[in-house]
Amino acid sequence: MIVSWREAREADLGVCLKAHPHSLGHEIIGRSRAMGVWKDLLHNPAFVCRVVVEERPDGPPRILGFGSSVFVTPEFAEAETKNPRWGIVSRIIAGIANDEPTVLSRREIARANASQGLDAVFLSTPWWETSNSLEFAEMMMASVRSCVEAHAGYRLRSCLVEASGEQARSVGASSGGFTTIKDFNDVNRVLLGLRKEHAASVSTNVANILFHYREPVLGLGEADQQLLIAALRGPVDRQLADGMNVSLASVKKRWRTIYSRVEDKMPELFAGVDADTDGKRGPQKRHLVLNYMREHPEELRPFAWVQPTRRITIRARPQNRQEVSPAP
Repeated sequence: MIVSWREAREADLGVCLKAHPHSLGHEIIGRSRAMGVWKDLLHNPAFVCRVVVEERPDGPPRILGFGSSVFVTPEFAEAETKNPRWGIVSRIIAGIANDEPTVLSRREIARANASQGLDAVFLSTPWWETSNSLEFAEMMMASVRSCVEAHAGYRLRSCLVEASGEQARSVGASSGGFTTIKDFNDVNRVLLGLRKEHAASVSTNVANILFHYREPVLGLGEADQQLLIAALRGPVDRQLADGMNVSLASVKKRWRTIYSRVEDKMPELFAGVDADTDGKRGPQKRHLVLNYMREHPEELRPFAWVQPTRRITIRARPQNRQEVSPAP
């Protein structure tokens, strides 16, 4: 069995939320509006969603499970921790539908990444109906790797998840570091929480990996990051241009901007590039840059770079030394 993961698509939502209905969060606003929010979330920078799939030689890939999270305001995370109630997902979904400030914007994510850190709420856990224990183990391993990869490069501060069902409870307990904030026995749900300072005490903990963070170095702009994220999936420049709805010339110009940024901030990355073969320098540089990005996802996350303040020197006007006699 070959199990892998990828980013979720709109066509996946119906299958995933039907299998895991507690994640829909429809209790406040209804199923139709909640599904609309989920579709909108796919285009939201605060939303992380992956599906785990089984590749099958005799048919299309089969979805085994999915996981998703959003970055929320620190006020929301604090309120949910201090006054725990079941239905945290439904409150997030309703807040988005009603234009209430529950989920962070890209600018807010960038500021949090550069300062106090981010609070994440997992909307769905990797619970799934599997046919046997081996399939469940494969699905869980892929889910963990996918979760770590999807959140790598973000300065996480805390995580919350409302697990449902015995399988989801066991997943939360076995992941290590998560503590029970409140058990809602009457609805078979439990609110689990994890903070960076607690995860750091367990060096081999998978949860601890989520909180490992390095600040970016290159200072890439959003357009640069979008190009690199797309390029990591493997397409050539023409495909990148079509996918990003820009001209091929714009893509090539963007690559030159990225190379210039690397040469300025990390010249050692291109130390092995053969300067005598101009025709090969582009592909060589691209290969080196993409390899670096795979190991340093923080370069591809929103980050609020502090602009250097411009010093303005105000020269004092020379005083007039001429004596002025008072008027009579």
